[in-house]
Amino acid sequence: MRTASPPPARRTYEMLLSYDCNAKCAFCYNPPLTKEVLAQSIPFARAAAKLAKARAEGYDGVWFTGGDPTLRPDLSKLLLLSRKLGFRRIQIGTNAVRLSSEAYASRLAAAGLNYARVSLHAATPEVHDRLLALPGAFDKALRGIENLRASGVYVGLNFVVTRDNAAELPAFFALCLDRLGVRDFDVIFLHHRGMMDLHGDELGVRYSEAVPHLRAAWRLLEKRGLRRRTPTLVNLPPCAAPELEPWIADWSSEETGDALSRPGASAVDLMAMKGAQKTKGPGCASCVLEPRCLGFEREYAARYGDADFKPVREGARA
Repeated sequence: MRTASPPPARRTYEMLLSYDCNAKCAFCYNPPLTKEVLAQSIPFARAAAKLAKARAEGYDGVWFTGGDPTLRPDLSKLLLLSRKLGFRRIQIGTNAVRLSSEAYASRLAAAGLNYARVSLHAATPEVHDRLLALPGAFDKALRGIENLRASGVYVGLNFVVTRDNAAELPAFFALCLDRLGVRDFDVIFLHHRGMMDLHGDELGVRYSEAVPHLRAAWRLLEKRGLRRRTPTLVNLPPCAAPELEPWIADWSSEETGDALSRPGASAVDLMAMKGAQKTKGPGCASCVLEPRCLGFEREYAARYGDADFKPVREGARA
């Protein structure tokens, strides 16, 4: 079943409800799940107050993340409240394992969920389940996607690029198009912090190693006449693949407006937070994108250096 995308949000309020998760992704940018971290969460009353304040400030999209928000017993109540407050795009980020229950997916849709971003990190169950350290996660995610779409929820996919799955990018694009019927997918490059800071030697991949697989996947889209604004590329400095710059998000100082709220912290501007995590190298001064570009992540440069970042010249972009 094809579902229409919900109205685009002008400003999105992302709420990280808790760090609790049924997967144990070694590449996660959240901190290791100690007892102290798992105890951090936003109680319902506090979440409700944050939602009301965000709506009053003009946010018309809300995105519940974690961890995995489907582990929250009050998720349906939060979705219902979001709908009553007038949010037009009501979204979750999830591995969709719990959504393999048709009844649960239907309940969330009835409460107001109209958009789900499902994390699917491979084209095969072997690689996906190994990355999540959760046997059966791939097959459950596919059932979850089917259940969401059957309930009228629009589905997009997130694919985080690691050393283990970079070569699967072309096959992942084919899976999205041919088996799942999904044409909204984000390709996200690693943040070397949180859990990933501990597993960089095991799972880290340089942009220069991953981008050739991305270009091969792009050729698949071009052959099918699907070269358009999606997929979106995230945490990829445009100088690492200048011809793909129109599809890269979160690199420009001109992108503003969305906020992130976490347990025990005030909401922050997402792009300001991301900009503070980045730096620039000596070659950036001669790049045509420099006036707008936020740079590249400090942790990446500390691990790999800055050889992947070459100044972009006029005419190098798509």
